[in-house]
Amino acid sequence: MNDRKRRGCFLINSALEVAPHDPELRALIADRLGEIEAFFHRSIKAAQREGAVRSELAAKDVARLLLGVLLGIRVLARAKPQRPLLEGVAGPALALLD
Repeated sequence: MNDRKRRGCFLINSALEVAPHDPELRALIADRLGEIEAFFHRSIKAAQREGAVRSELAAKDVARLLLGVLLGIRVLARAKPQRPLLEGVAGPALALLD
Protein backbone atom coordinates (compact mmCIF):
# COMPACT_ATOMS: atom_id res chain seq x y z
CA MET A 1 0.00 0.00 0.00
CA ASN A 2 1.30 3.42 -0.90
CA ASP A 3 -0.55 5.31 1.84
CA ARG A 4 1.75 4.29 4.69
CA LYS A 5 0.49 7.09 6.96
CA ARG A 6 -3.12 6.09 6.22
CA ARG A 7 -4.21 9.55 5.20
CA GLY A 8 -6.71 8.11 2.76
CA CYS A 9 -8.16 9.47 -0.42
CA PHE A 10 -8.57 13.26 -0.61
CA LEU A 11 -11.91 12.99 -2.40
CA ILE A 12 -13.36 10.50 0.07
CA ASN A 13 -11.99 12.33 3.10
CA SER A 14 -13.53 15.56 1.82
CA ALA A 15 -16.84 13.84 1.12
CA LEU A 16 -16.98 12.45 4.64
CA GLU A 17 -15.56 15.32 6.65
CA VAL A 18 -16.22 18.61 4.86
CA ALA A 19 -19.01 18.15 2.31
CA PRO A 20 -21.79 17.78 4.89
CA HIS A 21 -21.01 21.33 6.03
CA ASP A 22 -20.14 22.98 2.72
CA PRO A 23 -22.75 22.96 -0.08
CA GLU A 24 -20.30 24.20 -2.71
CA LEU A 25 -17.77 21.48 -1.93
CA ARG A 26 -20.58 18.91 -1.74
CA ALA A 27 -21.57 19.82 -5.32
CA LEU A 28 -17.96 19.53 -6.53
CA ILE A 29 -17.57 16.13 -4.90
CA ALA A 30 -20.88 14.96 -6.38
CA ASP A 31 -19.57 15.98 -9.81
CA ARG A 32 -16.34 14.01 -9.34
CA LEU A 33 -18.26 10.96 -8.12
CA GLY A 34 -20.50 11.31 -11.16
CA GLU A 35 -17.43 11.28 -13.38
CA ILE A 36 -16.21 8.07 -11.76
CA GLU A 37 -19.64 6.48 -12.17
CA ALA A 38 -19.71 7.57 -15.84
CA PHE A 39 -16.27 6.00 -16.35
CA PHE A 40 -17.52 2.71 -14.93
CA HIS A 41 -20.64 2.94 -17.08
CA ARG A 42 -18.65 3.53 -20.28
CA SER A 43 -16.24 0.73 -19.39
CA ILE A 44 -19.02 -1.76 -18.68
CA LYS A 45 -20.86 -0.87 -21.91
CA ALA A 46 -17.63 -1.32 -23.90
CA ALA A 47 -16.96 -4.66 -22.22
CA GLN A 48 -20.51 -5.77 -22.96
CA ARG A 49 -20.07 -4.88 -26.65
CA GLU A 50 -16.88 -6.98 -26.68
CA GLY A 51 -18.62 -9.87 -24.92
CA ALA A 52 -16.38 -9.66 -21.84
CA VAL A 53 -19.27 -8.69 -19.53
CA ARG A 54 -22.73 -10.25 -19.58
CA SER A 55 -25.08 -8.13 -21.67
CA GLU A 56 -28.09 -8.79 -19.42
CA LEU A 57 -26.50 -6.75 -16.64
CA ALA A 58 -27.82 -3.20 -16.39
CA ALA A 59 -24.65 -1.19 -17.01
CA LYS A 60 -25.94 1.83 -15.09
CA ASP A 61 -26.73 -0.25 -12.00
CA VAL A 62 -23.41 -2.08 -12.14
CA ALA A 63 -21.59 1.24 -12.51
CA ARG A 64 -23.29 2.46 -9.34
CA LEU A 65 -22.44 -0.78 -7.56
CA LEU A 66 -18.78 -0.43 -8.52
CA LEU A 67 -18.77 3.19 -7.37
CA GLY A 68 -20.16 2.08 -4.00
CA VAL A 69 -17.59 -0.71 -3.74
CA LEU A 70 -14.79 1.70 -4.62
CA LEU A 71 -15.93 4.19 -1.99
CA GLY A 72 -16.26 1.44 0.59
CA ILE A 73 -12.81 0.13 -0.18
CA ARG A 74 -11.32 3.62 0.17
CA VAL A 75 -12.92 4.03 3.60
CA LEU A 76 -11.92 0.53 4.72
CA ALA A 77 -8.38 1.06 3.46
CA ARG A 78 -8.01 3.97 5.81
CA ALA A 79 -9.53 2.30 8.84
CA LYS A 80 -8.38 -1.29 8.37
CA PRO A 81 -5.84 -1.59 5.55
CA GLN A 82 -5.69 -5.35 5.29
CA ARG A 83 -5.28 -6.73 1.80
CA PRO A 84 -7.46 -9.84 2.34
CA LEU A 85 -10.30 -7.64 3.60
CA LEU A 86 -10.08 -5.23 0.68
CA GLU A 87 -9.79 -8.01 -1.88
CA GLY A 88 -12.74 -9.73 -0.18
CA VAL A 89 -14.84 -6.65 -0.84
CA ALA A 90 -13.70 -6.21 -4.45
CA GLY A 91 -13.75 -9.86 -5.48
CA PRO A 92 -17.48 -10.59 -5.24
CA ALA A 93 -18.34 -7.34 -7.01
CA LEU A 94 -15.98 -8.15 -9.88
CA ALA A 95 -17.29 -11.73 -10.02
CA LEU A 96 -20.69 -10.33 -10.96
CA LEU A 97 -19.17 -9.15 -14.23
CA ASP A 98 -18.04 -12.64 -15.33
